[in-house]
Amino acid sequence: ASSAGSGGTGPTAGSLDSPTPTAQTVSTASVDATYGVEMVRAPEVWAEFDTRGGGATVAVLDTGVDPDHPDLTVTGWAEIDENGDVNQTSDTPYDLNGHGTHVAGSVAGGNASGTAIGVAPNATVHAIKVFPGDERSTTFTRILGGMEHATEDSEVDVLQMSLGADGYYSEFIDPVRNARSAGKVVVASSGNRDTDPSSTPGNVYDSLAVGAVDSNRDVASFSGGERVDTSDAWGSDAPAEWPDEYVVPDVTGPGVDVYSAEPGGTYGMKSGTSMAAPHASGVAALMISASTRDVGGNELYDTLRDTADHPSDATDPDTDYGTGIVDAYAAVSAITEPDSNLTVTSFEAPAETAPGATIEATATVNNTGLDPGSGTVDYRFNGTSGDETTVSLDPGEETTVSFEYAVPADTPTNVTYE
Repeated sequence: ASSAGSGGTGPTAGSLDSPTPTAQTVSTASVDATYGVEMVRAPEVWAEFDTRGGGATVAVLDTGVDPDHPDLTVTGWAEIDENGDVNQTSDTPYDLNGHGTHVAGSVAGGNASGTAIGVAPNATVHAIKVFPGDERSTTFTRILGGMEHATEDSEVDVLQMSLGADGYYSEFIDPVRNARSAGKVVVASSGNRDTDPSSTPGNVYDSLAVGAVDSNRDVASFSGGERVDTSDAWGSDAPAEWPDEYVVPDVTGPGVDVYSAEPGGTYGMKSGTSMAAPHASGVAALMISASTRDVGGNELYDTLRDTADHPSDATDPDTDYGTGIVDAYAAVSAITEPDSNLTVTSFEAPAETAPGATIEATATVNNTGLDPGSGTVDYRFNGTSGDETTVSLDPGEETTVSFEYAVPADTPTNVTYE
């Protein structure tokens, strides 16, 4: 692999081409979709949550994208040159290789062929070409330039990176963390096994690394995975917040004989963790689209991991599946479930009272959750509801409410009441 800034070729677009391109579809009551789209339960999200990714933007850092394919719309475009800068003379998207078009199809392709190929067909695609010409090898300089461009683009929510260099390259640590700090998630292929079991940037702890499974939900023989010893792998370059050890991949997705778009308006099958990662990126787009609030990179990362479906119901991540196969329905359900938390943070009332007296009390209520919330605050005396009020609070908002309660005249004295 090339070192940062060198002119050598190292990081590769890591798909493994498969034989004859014929569609594999799974029929549901309302849609024909590839097995991958079906496996991640995207059609269930489309039907129940009435969203197909609209409002979410995925930057596909790859070999380019064919803008004329009937299943793809390319809204943003940048070609990165050998210096890591945007080529200002390249204003029309193209893809001479096909890898990027196939990846983009799995993220956001439509169903012009009669088969739905993309997980989030209404998501916006920004194509960032980081591979020169028709090549499948590139330099760190181009990739890092593409990451910087995507991170600085306020519209981009997801950096989709089906590429990698075997081993551990610290040049990618800061760019991945910068993207996360900007509220984006970096989704990267975990690597196709060669001499090393995983690749960068997928094995950077802050990336969401995606391994591959086949149509039977079995892990592909080529799918990269390992238990990373942080000190051995990264040395002093590892940020202090990283754990001593972690597992790659984070999750898995459909990556064997995946049917998707090819340049020239055609379709074909490819295999590789390159094909798995865009399914996870599409799920992230559905999550963003379905939510009524801003969903940032940290929440996307955690929810994709937490809601993945492990075929063995394992409670801990492993080097085959990570936490499991990405599950769009579970992830969107989790992200749209109201997340408010109304908490009484202080309460003031007289320490003593007398039968027949009126108690005046106050309570401060705070919403420590992520969503707006409403609820009833109930003042109780000796287990009896004495007064109540309803509050509605935005995230982080607080209010103070007042109560009055007339102590019954026959209340026994010299007794402690709660």
